[in-house]
Amino acid sequence: MKNLLFILFGLVFLTTSCRNTKKETAEVTEQAAAPALTQKWETDTVLTTCESVLYDAERNVLYVSNINGTPDEKDGNGSIARVSLDGTVTDAAWVTGLDAPKGMGIRGNRLFVTDIDRIVEIDVDAGKIVKTYPIQGASFLNDVTVAANGDVYVSDSNAGFIVRISGEEATVWMDSVNGPNGLLADGGTLLMASWEAGTLNAIDLQSQEITVKAEGIEHPDGIEAVGDGAYLVSTWDGMVHLVNADGSKHLLLDTRDAGANAADIEYIPEQNLLLVPTFSANKVVAYELSK
Repeated sequence: MKNLLFILFGLVFLTTSCRNTKKETAEVTEQAAAPALTQKWETDTVLTTCESVLYDAERNVLYVSNINGTPDEKDGNGSIARVSLDGTVTDAAWVTGLDAPKGMGIRGNRLFVTDIDRIVEIDVDAGKIVKTYPIQGASFLNDVTVAANGDVYVSDSNAGFIVRISGEEATVWMDSVNGPNGLLADGGTLLMASWEAGTLNAIDLQSQEITVKAEGIEHPDGIEAVGDGAYLVSTWDGMVHLVNADGSKHLLLDTRDAGANAADIEYIPEQNLLLVPTFSANKVVAYELSK
């Protein structure tokens, strides 16, 4: 009888142990498969108050906007820098004569940059400003995105509207928007980060209907698509979240304790490379995203 009880106890122990081992293995596998960032490089701290970074795939170069002062002050200190894909700042003041440049978008050989109350168009081959678009009522033009048809969309976070440049004409496309910050044209949808509401939203480009995709993102800034309906969303305070297609969020980066912001980010899918302009930390940091 004692032997029988001993055998039964042993079987129960082995079964429980096996279950626990499987559970632990599953948890380890899930943790290993979770998206994560690995730092690859960072620039020298010569990018003064860098707000946005943009990849020019045709020329294989990064553009970085440098406010170099107060974000809403017309002081003439702003500039655009050029940075190589290994983090080398090749020209810290490639284009000058700006006040507080922020978001950027590229269409052909033209770079569109927001500059408080105007949008500046730069010939990237010549490295010169060739046109400006003064926007009536604008006070804090912020992000830029270019749709597949070439239309350029620009947010004004203070005035609460979105401007569209179609061809050579700039008009207010949508008004009464709640604190629009980051923009991303993705197919027939315009993704928009609302600074005030702390949400990631989808705006139908035809109907202008707004749908909330994710909530609880404090001070959302840049937006980048990573495929399968998921997006990287930065927060100016220093965080980057992966927002899944179902609206769930996964925190990938938090540099708040280090005093580094995470402003208008860029993502290069071919390299799984996330680029984070750190604003007051005066550098761009590159991370490899594992999914």
